[in-house]
Amino acid sequence: MRFDQLQNWLDWQLQLHPTAIDMGLTRVSRVADRLEIGSSAFKHSASTVITVAGTNGKGSCVKTLEALLITSGKTVGSFTSPHIVRYNERIRLNGDQVSDNQLCQAFEDIDQAREGDSLTYFEFSTLAALLIFKQAKVDFILLEVGLGGRLDSTNIIDTDLAIVTSVDIDHCEYLGNDRESIGREKAGIFRPGVPAIIADANMPLSVRAYADDIGAELLCIDDQFRYSAANNRFHWSCLPGASYSEFEVICEQPRLPLPSIAAALMALKVLSVLPTQKQVSGVLANIELTGRLQSVEIDGIEFVLDVAHNPAAAESLAQSIDEHDSRECYAICAMMADKDIDAVIQPLVNKVDHWFLPNLPDNDRSLPSSVLSSKVKSLDETAALQEFDSIVEAMDSVRQQCVHLTDKPVVYVFGSFFTVEAALNYLQIDVQ
Repeated sequence: MRFDQLQNWLDWQLQLHPTAIDMGLTRVSRVADRLEIGSSAFKHSASTVITVAGTNGKGSCVKTLEALLITSGKTVGSFTSPHIVRYNERIRLNGDQVSDNQLCQAFEDIDQAREGDSLTYFEFSTLAALLIFKQAKVDFILLEVGLGGRLDSTNIIDTDLAIVTSVDIDHCEYLGNDRESIGREKAGIFRPGVPAIIADANMPLSVRAYADDIGAELLCIDDQFRYSAANNRFHWSCLPGASYSEFEVICEQPRLPLPSIAAALMALKVLSVLPTQKQVSGVLANIELTGRLQSVEIDGIEFVLDVAHNPAAAESLAQSIDEHDSRECYAICAMMADKDIDAVIQPLVNKVDHWFLPNLPDNDRSLPSSVLSSKVKSLDETAALQEFDSIVEAMDSVRQQCVHLTDKPVVYVFGSFFTVEAALNYLQIDVQ
């Protein structure tokens, strides 16, 4: 074996390929075929594949699918990215992270099958997931697209059902500068005659055009299925279709993105594996996902951790604040320099009473807190803000300022996966 420690494998993978992102399916497909985990292998397996694309909400959709399928008594392999704290978060069997030993053995098998083909870090993770899922003979394989869809390595597998959770502006250098271009890239996971579920109420025309061109079965929110939320109650229903009957769910409102949950429910209804209404209600009442409106309390102060890092995610976060909080609102925010900073900050300007802006000193991509401070000030001249050298200092400061208050504020921690990772480490929260 090339390495016997997981971290050594990961460090090596980061250096193996000339570029971190290299869109395309040719190299990864060749290696998958040698490992007998290419699309043809899964066509003849008993595993049902669900592929989930989208700008935001993919992880929440996969988490909902996973929880409902496990409740239905199915075995499930889930592949998501990126991880927040541990690489093992990316690959789960029946909700549990796979072990270091499983990953090391999968990487060794992939390395032996490369035969000179270079692979990216993400391509290694995709192949490892498929290899582990095939060996486990799971009933369902859930694949979260890493970037786009058409040229993402998860797309080497022909899906049995495709989901697009949302289409918004992000990763323009790879996917295009408008929603129509980005939508077409995400629709690349569709297959002829296969259900394609759309959770975006404002679906780009390019998505429908591609579905029509190839003959995918398009099922759209507000047409074939719908949801509503009011007074902390969630109501979901679908209209009867060719392969499914009418169904509805009424339960306590979950704090994950509701369109993603609605799409997951529709997917399992179409595949005839949706559990009973009572079971669905029980799952949705307790479902949570690390770093997605994740609530953690310390010193009587509620910290809400969210990986929101693009404009659409920031809009969703602002909406959640409106729906769930009337308390004074603090924000700990650190972002990557390559993001649309103004468009992320703008929706939150009138929601946040005090900004705590830390540096991420060990991250070369991060925006200096002084620059972020200037951005916030340019959008809100009266903003109360403080700058810090690290997340640790910012979190300490919030606790010191709030611990003796009778009416404590809620503290939102957002801006990137790295920001949430640092907060989780500070709070000593293990990722399940």
